[in-house]
Amino acid sequence: MEEVPTETKDANIEEAAEDIDPGDEEVPTETIMEAKRREVDPEDRSCQRYGKRYMGVAAIVVLLLIVISLSIYISVSNQVEQNNKGVSHTTNIISAADGKGVTTTIIYEEVLPGQSQEEDEEDEETVQGEGLVNVPKKLIDFIEKVVTTSPGSDGYRRLNIPVDMIDRMNGNCEYWHMYEPADTTNYMQCGSKSRTENFPLAKGESGGGYMPSDKMIRYLSEATGVSIEALRSIQIGSGVEDSEPGLWCGMPIPGNVDDPTDQNAINYWKTCVQPKAGFFNALQCKGRCTDPNDIKTCSTTANIGFAAVEEGVCYPAHQHMAEEGYWQIAGRGWWRTWLDISVFDNDREFVSANNRVGSNYSFFPQRQDLPHEMDTTNDLDGKGGGEVADGMLMVYFWGKSNDVENNYRHNTDVKSGSTDARIGVGSGSCGNERRIPPYEEGVPMTINTNNC
Repeated sequence: MEEVPTETKDANIEEAAEDIDPGDEEVPTETIMEAKRREVDPEDRSCQRYGKRYMGVAAIVVLLLIVISLSIYISVSNQVEQNNKGVSHTTNIISAADGKGVTTTIIYEEVLPGQSQEEDEEDEETVQGEGLVNVPKKLIDFIEKVVTTSPGSDGYRRLNIPVDMIDRMNGNCEYWHMYEPADTTNYMQCGSKSRTENFPLAKGESGGGYMPSDKMIRYLSEATGVSIEALRSIQIGSGVEDSEPGLWCGMPIPGNVDDPTDQNAINYWKTCVQPKAGFFNALQCKGRCTDPNDIKTCSTTANIGFAAVEEGVCYPAHQHMAEEGYWQIAGRGWWRTWLDISVFDNDREFVSANNRVGSNYSFFPQRQDLPHEMDTTNDLDGKGGGEVADGMLMVYFWGKSNDVENNYRHNTDVKSGSTDARIGVGSGSCGNERRIPPYEEGVPMTINTNNC
């Protein structure tokens, strides 16, 4: 439509006013002028009408954009939080009485971490100090998030472990601030011994030690946010100066190397467990010490670190006087503990991805002298069937009063379930007689990878 000039509008208004018959009823000039404006300005009226509509549509669009942006932000925030926590679920908790007042608790746990990380400058920041394990500080920060509760009324973070376990450790090492970076001595790392080495006793020696697979290192990177390169550079020492980067302690060997009845179990551990399962200590606590530089004068020894069990490993039933527990942070596996569940019924509140004390990962307590085992050999879909190959990665806790000997040993009394130790009521140890044949005096027995 052609635009009407302003001068023309005003002239038309004045002309209309002059044409009014004086005899007619007097009409206010303002009314006439307003009427003329409405007559000569239909486009303006249209613009006003549609302008209001457009403003309404624009407001709706802006509102939708705000809602979408908020949804994306919440989704990303939740994803970041979920990546920090891991994706965890327990699909089977089974209590199976064996007729002797003892209960087998069998738990399947699956945790799916996020994505492995690229190396960055922050990865290069490691724990500093002579004689201390050179782990990235980001690993220590991750451990704190996994193992501690929110600060209590006293302002301190507590470890997410049952109180009775702390009591048997002389009441020490309960709080996060009591832990310091672990040192590189053999005593505070692997505890390797001649004839039962789980880490080389000298530089250049072979035997002992566990080198995590690429899959386990990738899991650790995904869970912690530390790059694969930084994780492969960790040196734990364990009494060996300039030890091999990336090498962890192999799982310790139970029993007495001079006792012939222990030989089959010892050889099984050497052949089937140590090459594919291990740990290293990142933090330590010594309790109360007369001389802080001499661990023998301290009331308690406690460690927190990382442990891994590769796929296809039966880590058979064993027990010891130390308190022990694991937070599974990646992978799949079975946990079996033989105990009276009526005494420790509250443990069910710990073995859950949303446990009552607030940590992000399930905690599996293995109390003093109770048989327990880990198994990644079969049924790793969590449903009793299917062939899923996987291992599992954990943050672990280990501690005991220095007034007692650890007495770490293989347990042969829990084999009485099914010979294949699959899930379900009545399951026995995965360390069945095919894997660890019983000792027969005068009958030599060779353990090889076929037993694994």
